[in-house]
Amino acid sequence: TLRASQNGGPAMDLDMVIGFAVAVKKAAPDFRYEEAIRSGTETGFVEEHRVRATFGQGAELDLTVCIVGEVKDGKITALREYFDPSGAAALAEALGR
Repeated sequence: TLRASQNGGPAMDLDMVIGFAVAVKKAAPDFRYEEAIRSGTETGFVEEHRVRATFGQGAELDLTVCIVGEVKDGKITALREYFDPSGAAALAEALGR
């Protein structure tokens, strides 16, 4: 069972993560990850990447994100995502948050 969180916020299950991803992709069809740097750890992985997108009103997102992932039996069981929330203002506005 996957558990995910953003900036230490409330836990999200897989359905919530997928729902969020669908809403983001709808708001910004060109949403993408770039410049990924990934390293294995004893319990999973750490990844840094840039998230880029353009929203309908022309607002742009260029955000550096760090993810800590835990893997068990070949499956991701936990994702902890960290980013500067002020850099995600365009995303929050596009999602009405």
